[in-house]
Amino acid sequence: RNRFFVAILSILQSIRPNYRQILIHELPKSTVDLRLDCHLRSCCGTGGVVFFAEKVFLQLLQYYEQEDQLDRAIEVVDHALINHNYSVEFYLRKAELLLQLNREEDALSVINLAAVFAPSDFDLQLLKAQVLLQLRASEEALEILDSLRDLAGEEDLADILVVQAQVFEVEESYERMYYTLR
Repeated sequence: RNRFFVAILSILQSIRPNYRQILIHELPKSTVDLRLDCHLRSCCGTGGVVFFAEKVFLQLLQYYEQEDQLDRAIEVVDHALINHNYSVEFYLRKAELLLQLNREEDALSVINLAAVFAPSDFDLQLLKAQVLLQLRASEEALEILDSLRDLAGEEDLADILVVQAQVFEVEESYERMYYTLR
């Protein structure tokens, strides 16, 4: 199987030297980390274009997050968005990473961009409320949470209530926080 991919890469490189493409749908987890990392770095270093299946990008993201290399994970998400620019999941992951790096304004921009493709996506709206909370826009966050609450099932409701309690905690409204979590 690996020889097949090497042959495909050789053909693509002979046609277009700066273009590398890998179509990998499933690789054993143990082989993903270093081989894909090396391949991604070599392609990016030579100005090549990388195409991986969504699942492979997600595996790379998981690897970098586990290694606590969040800047590198953002680079991977950027490459993923070039190839899969309508994937809300990659926008979510990028916003989450930016939030972990305390880049709330950038995270909000990414969320707003993703909202163009999926304006009513639950996870996207919940993350937007969390980012707004970090930006101290409590009222806006509560408005989003209230609109989500109207449409939420039991499982989603628990997530909404946790974020809502965090809003009340930031506002130092501890009694409201208590009743929200009760």
